[in-house]
Amino acid sequence: QTLHSPQSVVSDQQMEAYISTIVSGLSSVLLQLQVLPLVVSVQGGAAQMVAEQVGTRLLDFLRERQLEPSASQSRPVLLLCDRNNDIPVCLAHSWNYRSMLHDILGMRLNKVELKDPDN
Repeated sequence: QTLHSPQSVVSDQQMEAYISTIVSGLSSVLLQLQVLPLVVSVQGGAAQMVAEQVGTRLLDFLRERQLEPSASQSRPVLLLCDRNNDIPVCLAHSWNYRSMLHDILGMRLNKVELKDPDN
């Protein structure tokens, strides 16, 4: 089931159950790997709720000494975002017209060849 479809209606209890499942899974993986990431999320929505709960659970693991990350290890970044944010596009392309021209029109040697569709 998708949560972002306009036709889908998700109750608060269902959303909390989905978020709880996601938080449990992420926390288990991080605990197993003994990794303490920097948790970053987009503002608002389910991603922020997941990030807050994962952060709280990681702090609980640290207090209970279940999570003991290596001091010499650099901290990875755990980026949480909603599916309506298209992050790969931001990472794969710079924000200028040259990359767009290259992808859409097939720019070669800094030139774009436009053909008349009537001919």
